[in-house]
Amino acid sequence: MIVMALRPAVAVAVVKAQVAPLRQQVASLEAAAVAEAEKNRVLHESLLFAAAKSGDTAGVLAMLHHTSLSVDFARAGGGTLLITASFSGHLGVVEALLGKGAEVNKARTDGATALHAASQEGHLGVVEVLLGKGAEVDMACTAGVSPLYVASQDGHLGVVEALLGKGAEVDKACTDGTTALYAASEQGHLGVVEVLLGKGADVDKACTDGATALYISAQNGHLGVVGPLLGWGAVVNNACTDGASPLWIASQNGHAGVVEALLGKRADVDKARISGATALYTAAQNGHLAVVEALLGKGADVDKARTVGGVVTTPLQVATRNGHGAIVEILTRHAAGS
Repeated sequence: MIVMALRPAVAVAVVKAQVAPLRQQVASLEAAAVAEAEKNRVLHESLLFAAAKSGDTAGVLAMLHHTSLSVDFARAGGGTLLITASFSGHLGVVEALLGKGAEVNKARTDGATALHAASQEGHLGVVEVLLGKGAEVDMACTAGVSPLYVASQDGHLGVVEALLGKGAEVDKACTDGTTALYAASEQGHLGVVEVLLGKGADVDKACTDGATALYISAQNGHLGVVGPLLGWGAVVNNACTDGASPLWIASQNGHAGVVEALLGKRADVDKARISGATALYTAAQNGHLAVVEALLGKGADVDKARTVGGVVTTPLQVATRNGHGAIVEILTRHAAGS
């Protein structure tokens, strides 16, 4: 049998033809291995964060030991194991993670830290541990929100006291100018309001639209908060940029008790918004009879009108248009007697 030698070029082509499928097989195997590794990583990540969320300290430690995931590994959005455990209030997990070297001030992409999470949910024990490990008490989110702000907003008095005890800035404001006092007043958390005022909070500090703690508490009808704010010297006639005063907004929303408290502190009964609408006008417009009576009892001008687009409207006219018969009657009597 005669064996013919292949020309070099032909031999190379034959070898390439034989190797190409092998390379494809190797590439497929490598891709499959990478995909499997990623699948396992995602599974381990999910199990690890589930353990942190549920308070399974042993499970967290075991998975950290047997996986390549770091104690400071962050998910999409920047959430870490420490933030997850702090939000859920699992003190044991928090202590274990800190013991493993977790970065106490590591933040999510929005700037929130473990201290924010624990403060928001009112987990005092976790807050104290984080502060003890060097958590920055005034570290703010991208919107300027501090741990003290979220704790005050949600009425967590013990956490508020702990943060203040570590030197939290009592008047630290968000980007919109709102402070912890504003947030607590908005939600009606009297205990928090009193603590903040006792620590020197500026009772008249206004946000970017001019609203103060007194304004927002009056708007929401929190009479129990309005009283102490007035007692601490809140300026009763401070108005928003549109001219609305605490008396105006309380009258609009029908909070008769708040209206009486403000009038008792000599609120300007005829103070109007830029449009000319007074507290009496807005109360008449919305059918708040008790408020109308209180305002008239303090000498509100029954004829003071609102002007928009050249159209002049009095309280009597707007009450008539909106069908508030009882208010029409009392305004008519006062108009006749003036």
